[in-house]
Formats: sequence, structure tokens, C-alpha cells
Amino acid sequence: MSRGGEQSLFFLNLPDLRKLCCVTLCLESEEGEVRNKQMKTCRELLLLYADIVASPVLGSFSEIIVIMGIAFFKRGIIHAYVQRHSLQMGSPQRVLPGILQTCLSYSLITRLAPNWNKVGQFLIAGRDFLTDPGKLNAIVMELSASESQLCVSVEASTVRLPPTRLEDFDVPPMVLRNFHSQPDAVIQTFSMSSSWCYILPSMKRGQIVRISQRMPNDCPFQGYSDIQNHWNSLYGYQLPQMDEEEVIYCSVYFKLVGERLFTYPLSCVRTEPLQRCPRVDLQGVLSSFLSRLREILQTICGFPVRMTSRPCYHTAGLLSTASAKMASGKPVNLTTKSASRPIQSQLPPPGPLKPSFSGAACTRTLRLPMGQSSNNSFLGTGRTQGVHPTPPQGNTPERGLPVLNPSPAPLPHTRHPQHSQVALTAPKMVPIFKNKALPCHVSVNQLLAEKFQMRAKEQQQAIVSRQKRPCPAFTSSSSSSSSSSFSSVPHSLFSSFSSERTQDAYRSTPVSVSRIPPCPKSEGFPTYHSQGDLFEWKPKKPKSAVQDVDVEKHARGNQLSKINAATLQAWLKSRGVAVRSKERKEELVSKVMGCLSEL
Repeated sequence: MSRGGEQSLFFLNLPDLRKLCCVTLCLESEEGEVRNKQMKTCRELLLLYADIVASPVLGSFSEIIVIMGIAFFKRGIIHAYVQRHSLQMGSPQRVLPGILQTCLSYSLITRLAPNWNKVGQFLIAGRDFLTDPGKLNAIVMELSASESQLCVSVEASTVRLPPTRLEDFDVPPMVLRNFHSQPDAVIQTFSMSSSWCYILPSMKRGQIVRISQRMPNDCPFQGYSDIQNHWNSLYGYQLPQMDEEEVIYCSVYFKLVGERLFTYPLSCVRTEPLQRCPRVDLQGVLSSFLSRLREILQTICGFPVRMTSRPCYHTAGLLSTASAKMASGKPVNLTTKSASRPIQSQLPPPGPLKPSFSGAACTRTLRLPMGQSSNNSFLGTGRTQGVHPTPPQGNTPERGLPVLNPSPAPLPHTRHPQHSQVALTAPKMVPIFKNKALPCHVSVNQLLAEKFQMRAKEQQQAIVSRQKRPCPAFTSSSSSSSSSSFSSVPHSLFSSFSSERTQDAYRSTPVSVSRIPPCPKSEGFPTYHSQGDLFEWKPKKPKSAVQDVDVEKHARGNQLSKINAATLQAWLKSRGVAVRSKERKEELVSKVMGCLSEL
């Protein structure tokens, strides 16, 4: 099913958007973890009701958008949930494809956990992936929705996400022994050679301020069991079962958030980003993921849907009609004639040309095959004004002016059978291409003499440059010395032109760039070629610098278009999101918005 890292495309028809509606739920503003309550409420809705899809509103910490069928909305189920949780609900609105795509993506990720867990842009298989040091199966899933169809792009791969140990922070051995022997010991930042880390599930980069075996006082949780429930209700993660004395807590600082510290168990912290490993056979990975995905996508908002069973792949070229029918499983019709006319790829043999002599003036005429209309004009060249068809004068056609036979069919029978025989055996027209830039009369002796002059001058200038300075000037002294080198040239080469013409030709010879000693190269200067008399200016395209801006602030204000692609790529790489060097800015903005929606 997979062909080694390629994206497999699956399609399914969406329900009629006119039968759906969307509402916005707003949480009451409270002090504390408003963002966590927003995500927990959204996940609870998705896990309670299979006939809805929902997603947190990007750029808001208190709003949730919910899509459902109009019939489901009229049943009052969503109204009862709003009243129980003291939420505020807006009026129903029309569903757009973009909103449906966002809600479907978040809903599928929520319902795939904990069998497939969100880590960066990947969905990693297995409930115990946090403690597995080996290779893990992973999937990259992307959705694209239109008015009536949903495209699911699935790419299988293998990754490594080994659990973190205290030794990975390059802590001195004495500090480690003291930390394990005393329960109240704390490892500070100055004791770690590398304090940077990546936090699951977004793989956002942060800095560890301290490591302890006791839960910090500013942590809102009471124990490790509360943290387990929190990660399960927020992301669907199954944290490893550990005793309270074995848990190690990390206090992490994020530059974009501020001075507030966040507490994470060591199992949710990584010192390196996710590593992608090559793998050849990914059939089992795709089969396992697609079977689970088809179970979830049996209905969308209560309407039955069906996903295609065979994947499609990107192709670089166009498919022929036969190959397209074979790919679709339809038989290829090999008997039906094509309605298009064939294109003649070779010129037909020329018709016979008859020479006509009228006194001293020679007139070339063209004779069309018999059976053609007499109204057709005849073409000819000659010194006479009138050109007329003449009787045949022989069986040798004139090769100077070929004519095209208007029909590839054999010539009709005429009174002169030798004409048709000549037409069938006439030679094919061979085009001759001439270079109009060259002069009509070229003297070989002159070209050889000019070549010897240029070579002698090059040798003389090389000697002068070694004696005097690195960049010699072209003076008249070189011409006098170069004249002595012409004594070795055979006298027969100069017999065809005078000495005056030799000097004119010498003066008209352009100075070759290859004779100038190369200067030190620097960026932005012309690049010289091996031909000698040509150079080409190739300025380097300046690279876009990474801007020092707040990407999250621009995203909340819908101003990501003001940030260049280099800044967006750097922001995504710092959070463990894989990006390509030639990725379009629209795709980078989409990935940034998707990454922020998961925080």
C-alpha cells in the first residue's frame, strides 16, 4: 500500500453542508487554567457525542466551535450540556468547508488517542510510547476539505523518541549521587551543561530551571495521580505508572510565556527533537492506522460516509487513457477507432519538376500531377514574366525547387507513364540550414593569421606580467615585441593579404578576458567563463533574515502574512515541526496555526 515515504491519498464524500450547522460555546472567564478548561471541555464533548465534531477556536482561550446536524441541534442535547456546565451558546451559523476541516482534524486526533498519540506533527502508535526506547510506528495525517469531498493524506514512517534520563543533561556525577541520596535535593540550571528541552505533545522548546523529586509548591496539582488524570483528559496520554517517590519533576521556563514556570514529569520531557528513521516496508503501519480510521469515519455528524479502499498517489506526469483505465480497473478498448485524424510526421515525396528552355532565358516550372484543378496557380522562378506548364522534357526532376505532393496516394494513370515512375523515385527533400551571421566569403588564411597573432600577444603579455606587476596594462610595447614572434609563422599564410589588412585585423581583435590575470573572488562580482570573451553577472539572491517578532501574537491578530518564510520556518523547527526548505508561505502559516491550536 505504501511505496516508501509517499503520501497515500484517500477520499470520502462529505454530507450536504446545508444540513449542518455550527455553534460557538463560550466558557465563563475565570482566573487560572482557562486554556486547560477549554481543551478538556472540547474533548469531553467529542467523547460523549459521536454525532458532533468540534475544535477550540484559534486565538481564543475560552471559545469552542461545534458542528452538528440540524436535526441533532433541534433535539436539545447540546442545550442541556451547555446548561449543566454553565456555558454560553451563540446562534447557529452556516458551516463552511474550512471550519469543517479544522473540526474534523481535531476530532479525529482526539478519538484516535490513546492508540495513536499526537507528538508534534506525528501520530505515534502505542499506549506505552513514552517509555519505549526503540523505533516507533508513526503517521502524518493531513486533511483537505471542499464543499462535498474530504481528502485524507496519510504518510507512514518510523521515528525514535527515547525517554529522558538525568545523565542526558550532563549533570556531574557528584551532583547526581547527592540527588539520589537526598529526597529534598534539587538540581539547578548551573549544574547542567545543557538545560534546553522539548515538551510533549507539541514539542515546544523550553529551558529547565530546576529538577526535583518533590512537587514544587507553585504546582496546581496535589500529586502524580492528578498529573496522570490531567494528561489523560487533556491529550489522551497514558503516563507510566510510578510510585510517588520515583517521580522526577522538571520546572520549565518558556520565553514566549513569561516568568511563570510549568511543572512536567520527566517522562514528558525530551532533550532532543523527534528523530525520523528510514524504513522500507510500511504496509503494516498503514493497515493498522487505516482500519482504526475507518471505524471512526463511518459517520460524520450522524450522516453515513464511506472512504475509498484503494489509495491514490501523487504523479509527476499525465497518464494516458489506457493506463488510467487500467488503474481504475476498467478494460481497455483496443478495437474502437480514434476519431482524431492522424498527423503526418514525414513529408510526402515531391512531384516531378520539368525544366523548360525558352531561348537563352531559362525558366523553371512546376508541374502538378494530372487530375488537379486547372484553376490552381503554378509557382516558378525565372527571368521571364509569364510561367506556363510545358510538355515533359525528360525523366530527371529538377532538384533545385522541390514541391510537395498534395496527397500521398499514387498518381493517376496518364498518357506518360514515366511521369509517375519519376514521382515515386524522386529524392526526398533535405533541408539545409545556413548561419546567416557568418560572412559569405571567409578567408582561411586570414583566420589562421589572426589566431597566431592573438596567441603571440598572449605569450608576450604573460612574460611582461611576470616581470613587472600582477595586472599588466596593454601598451604599444607588447605589439612591437609580438611582431618578432611572427617570424616562426609560415610565409604562405600571409601571402593572401597585405600588411595593412593585417594591422587592421589585429586592431579589431577584441581583448580576451581570459588573458587578464584572475583577481580575488568576492561575492557579487562577475563570474568569468572559459570562453574568454564573455562574462556573466550573477548576483547572489539575498537570504531572508529571521525576524525578531512574536509569532503567537501575530497569529492571534491574523497578521502572519507580515512575517517572512524564514521566521516561520525557524519558529516551526524550534517546536519540532518538520518543514521543507522550499515550502510555500501559505503552508508554513497553516502549520503555525495548527501548532498553536494544539498548545
